[in-house]
Amino acid sequence: MTKLFHRLSTRIVLEILLAVAVSAAIYAGANAALTRFFQQYATEPAVFRRLSDRHFQDLQRFADENHLVSTDGKPFTQWNDRYHYVSLMIIRQNEALCYNSFVSYNMTYTEEDQEHFYWGSKVLPTYEYRLRLADETCKVYFSGYFDQAYTSMRKGICAGLFLISFVAGFYLLFQKHIRYIEEMEQNVSSLCSKNFSRQIPIRGSTELSTLAANINHLGDTIQLLLLTEDAKLKQKEQFVKSIAHDIRTPLTVVIGYLELLSKGYAGSPESAALFIDRALEKTNHIRRLTDDLFAFEENCRTLPLDTYNGQELLAQVSSSINNFLTSNRFRLDYADRTGGPFRMRANITLLMRLIDNICANIVKHGSPGEPVELTASVEEGFLVLRESNAVLRKTVKTAAGDSGYGLVICEDVMSALGGSVSHGTEDGRFCIVLRTPSLTDLVVSDAGEKIARSPLPTGEKTAAI
Repeated sequence: MTKLFHRLSTRIVLEILLAVAVSAAIYAGANAALTRFFQQYATEPAVFRRLSDRHFQDLQRFADENHLVSTDGKPFTQWNDRYHYVSLMIIRQNEALCYNSFVSYNMTYTEEDQEHFYWGSKVLPTYEYRLRLADETCKVYFSGYFDQAYTSMRKGICAGLFLISFVAGFYLLFQKHIRYIEEMEQNVSSLCSKNFSRQIPIRGSTELSTLAANINHLGDTIQLLLLTEDAKLKQKEQFVKSIAHDIRTPLTVVIGYLELLSKGYAGSPESAALFIDRALEKTNHIRRLTDDLFAFEENCRTLPLDTYNGQELLAQVSSSINNFLTSNRFRLDYADRTGGPFRMRANITLLMRLIDNICANIVKHGSPGEPVELTASVEEGFLVLRESNAVLRKTVKTAAGDSGYGLVICEDVMSALGGSVSHGTEDGRFCIVLRTPSLTDLVVSDAGEKIARSPLPTGEKTAAI
């Protein structure tokens, strides 16, 4: 029942009924007031006499048009039926030809009686006329409730008041719905102009309020989509900068080798061939890097993820980092605090691209005199890798900003893998934290040994790095 009451159609029906009730009350009041007015108006002596004369003239016209004679009694009754409020008595040769009276005729009516009569009594002013028929002249005594002659006018006025009051009342009651619809129209126009600051107030619980809430939600959704689109555009701009940074280092190497060859510093043909091989290797590296970056941009939301043994993958990653840093005269201090076996889902190609990017930044900005610290742990369902290295004094202020382009790629990769990246520089050391989801699900075997169990149906793979 409550739900039915909150429907807009029910509200409109109730408003119509209320408007009808108000209009009916106005109709009844106007009808009563007009009835009293016409009663008082018709009982004024001059008006009463004028109305009596007018009706007698109509009776005389009726007799002339129908060529009535003194023996025709029924036609007079028909005329009297049309004017039912007229009291009529026609007398021919002291004999009543037609008698249809609802008043007591006072045959000794005087002028004094004419000045003192009261509406509602059965004694009304009566006037005598001479009715000319086709064969003779008869006496006619006329009286009646002549206010009934204004019945059509009274009903017409009351009907007009009823109609006007109904339209006005329903308009006033429905005006709040019209204003609400106008607010929605203005809000939709604002949305078309990309103005999302306006909100439609929610009033009541009808279909209009539901529509207003949906329009507000639509505006919020459009605003979010536009903001997301702007963010994507900025991300693409940053992505272009990231590509430029990632290809800059190998490109510098290629340029260096080519300059050595062009200036004849290669020495022997064997050295020249070595320079050419290394330049070609770096060129191929640039090609693979750009291909991987563009593939990542296009398919970052649909990356193929495989399940790996976390301990084995972690061992190979740490070994790869150690070999890279050692070849560049850096020392790695690695601590495994995972506390047990675990599994993880990852794209090994992108993950190693991320590790290579971080290692390249370490070699570029790090200080070889201090060790690079790497810690692995499992926290709240994530594999957490914390890397910290000392930064050369001359690059302390610019290291974070200079490596920022490369870190954007790291953030994109980790986001695609369902993880996150955080980094910062403090007290001359650069620190970066990688968080990637793990599938730690340990059970205890009968021998008390903890065994990792993956809830996913995919098969476990051994990472080949």
